[in-house]
Amino acid sequence: RVAVQGLVNCLWDNLVDRAWLADFLFRLLELLTLMWWSLAWPLVGPRGAINADKPLCWAIITAGAFRDSVHLMTASVAFMLKYQGHNDNTMRGLWDPTCAANLKWVVPRSAMLVIQYMFILGSSFHLGYSELSEADQVLLAILVLMKSTMVTFMFRLCSGGTKIYAIFYSFLGGAT
Repeated sequence: RVAVQGLVNCLWDNLVDRAWLADFLFRLLELLTLMWWSLAWPLVGPRGAINADKPLCWAIITAGAFRDSVHLMTASVAFMLKYQGHNDNTMRGLWDPTCAANLKWVVPRSAMLVIQYMFILGSSFHLGYSELSEADQVLLAILVLMKSTMVTFMFRLCSGGTKIYAIFYSFLGGAT
């Protein structure tokens, strides 16, 4: 048991920690960009970031969608190859594409990507001086909510995030 714990700690400290931190920083940058675009209007005018910032915000949001698309496709292909590579039913059950663990990850990410691409396409017409349409404002609000939930949920993996994670779940739980 101690050997397994040492292996997990070594793997986390030397490999996973850096990958998690990079993913966390990318997602945080996306969230801050979405928040800037949606919340900057009290400072600079109604419904939108400063006009000069809109193309930069749009580019960051688009790059994040492309990154998430590649990540989702790569993970799905790897999952499928693992599933097809095993003849044993037990191992095939671990890598079954329709298992609950896979669906809990793929379905919400796919839904978020669809919403993000809808926002990207709709907002591309409003990079100048025009305001976002009502539909794009709704998509932007949904994206901010989904991305902030994702960033908060990612805190469960860092040592300082356990308190934030507990608070997050207390909001989702019923009255105690």
